[in-house]
Amino acid sequence: MRTKLPVTTGIVALALLLGACSADPSDAPSGTTPPTPKVPAADVELLGGEEAAAEIEELYQAALAAGQTTVAVYGPGETDKQAVYDKVFSARFPEISVIGVYLRGPDYAAKLEAEFASGQHVADLVQVGDTDVIPGLDLGYFEPFAPVSARDVDRALYADNDEIVLAASQVAFGHLYNPNVLDAADVPKGWDDL
Repeated sequence: MRTKLPVTTGIVALALLLGACSADPSDAPSGTTPPTPKVPAADVELLGGEEAAAEIEELYQAALAAGQTTVAVYGPGETDKQAVYDKVFSARFPEISVIGVYLRGPDYAAKLEAEFASGQHVADLVQVGDTDVIPGLDLGYFEPFAPVSARDVDRALYADNDEIVLAASQVAFGHLYNPNVLDAADVPKGWDDL
């Protein structure tokens, strides 16, 4: 959302993948900051290889060099992810904390509108659904960022036309109809019909 978006977006998005083998911050002596561990081989593979692991380390170092110590993430699942941010992300990147802010629908839209109207941008990354993202795309709220680990993602399935928004998943939808109200010939055949 701001000029620091590429740095912080990459750190948050890729750090979630690094969780499985992260060091436990409770292993560090009291009152010390645990060192950033070398990326374990299993994590390097999950990230998509050495190039992706090197990119996240570069992003982390760039954030530190820029004095960025927090990352604000807006979205409907942020309350659920806070434990991952606090334990896993902080173990891997001890000098940056993630602040998850639970927002969706009208509250999310109002928050972004207020930030852009005031020029006081807080959000670094948003993780929301299509209906929440589309207005922000039209208003120019977001900046593109394509991490190395997303290089092979099928853009036709997982990105908007401008490649600013990347989907975290793909979901199958179906629809039901009442045959007592709608004739079989009138049943919608796809999204356009709906």
